[in-house]
Amino acid sequence: MIERCVTPELSELDSLIGLATVKEEIGRRAERLADERLYRAQGLSILPARRHLVFSGPMGVGKRRIARIFGQIC
Repeated sequence: MIERCVTPELSELDSLIGLATVKEEIGRRAERLADERLYRAQGLSILPARRHLVFSGPMGVGKRRIARIFGQIC
C-alpha cells in the first residue's frame, strides 16, 4: 500500500479487510503529511494541508476506527 511512509497506524489500516479506496486515500494523505514534515525540517514554506474528512456509511463498517487511525497519523 504505502512504500515510504510505514507506521504502526498504517499497518493497522492495511490489516483491515476491504476498504481499498479508503486505504489509498489515507495513504496519499499520510505521504503528503510526511513530505510536509520533511519540508518544514528543511525550512521550506508549504501550503497548509486540509485535513477534513467525512466518514459516512451504515453502522458497523469501521468509520470510527478509520477516523481514529487517521487521527493518530496526523
